This record gives sequence, C-alpha cells and structure tokens, in this order.
Amino acid sequence: MGRGWDGTGIAFSQELWSIAYRALRPGGVLKAFGGTRTFHRMADAIEKVGFVDVGLESWNYGSGFPKSMNISKSLDRMLGAEREKKRIEFSGNALMRHGGDNTRPWMEEALTKGFHEMAGDNPASSEAKTWDGWGTALKPAWEPVIIGHKPL
Repeated sequence: MGRGWDGTGIAFSQELWSIAYRALRPGGVLKAFGGTRTFHRMADAIEKVGFVDVGLESWNYGSGFPKSMNISKSLDRMLGAEREKKRIEFSGNALMRHGGDNTRPWMEEALTKGFHEMAGDNPASSEAKTWDGWGTALKPAWEPVIIGHKPL
C-alpha cells in the first residue's frame, strides 16, 4: 500500500524465508499473507528454503474495499484541469488513524493549519464529467495466506 518496501520483491526472497525458517522451532507453522496475483512466487520461495506441506488458506472478508484509480480525476490531472479544492479537518486524532507518526509530507503542514486541502470531487473538464464515478478495479475480497511447516 505504497510503503517503501512494498515494491522491493522481498516477499519472494529465499533469504527472508530462511530467516523465518531458522527462527521457528521444529514443527512450527508459518502463515504469510500474500498478494492475489503473486502469492505463487512467495509460496515457491517458502518451499525452497525447507518448509514442507506448503499450502494455501484464504482470508475472506465481505467488504471488497475499492482500490481503484478514479478515471475522472485522472483525466482532469492529465488535461491540467484544476478541480475546486475541498478541505478536510485534520487533527492529532486524524494523525493517529494514520499510524501515529508523520509518515507523509502533507501531514505536518495539515497539523499546523488544522486542515488538509485536496482536489474536490466535482469534475472540472467535460471529459472528466463523462467518466465521473468510474474506476479501474476493485480490491478482491480475499487474501491468500501461505502456510508452511518446519519439519520435526
């Protein structure tokens, strides 16, 4: 979800899983969440370091939280069309919802001003109006969990 380590491919690294293998006692169980499109690579790395009976569980949830690009906003951005700004109140409580630390540059400024200003929801261009409400994808309502056992 945008963290620095997210794009590194470390989850597919045999080096990472060999550390987990060494840390577990014999008979220990590893459960590792993976991405829906790439969990097979993680399972392969887990198996290669010595875990046995490598399997798959599914973490299911009923709220397929939208994780898509807003086509209307993207069109306005591409065309250089400025949307009317909207303000979102921002306080220490809001900061706590983001993990309690200033992980994003805009947070410090928002704390000082008491609000965060961002592009509004109303399309600015006619092209964006055509595609208002459309997105590119939905986050799936399941996450794969790779299970591996360290032999006794």
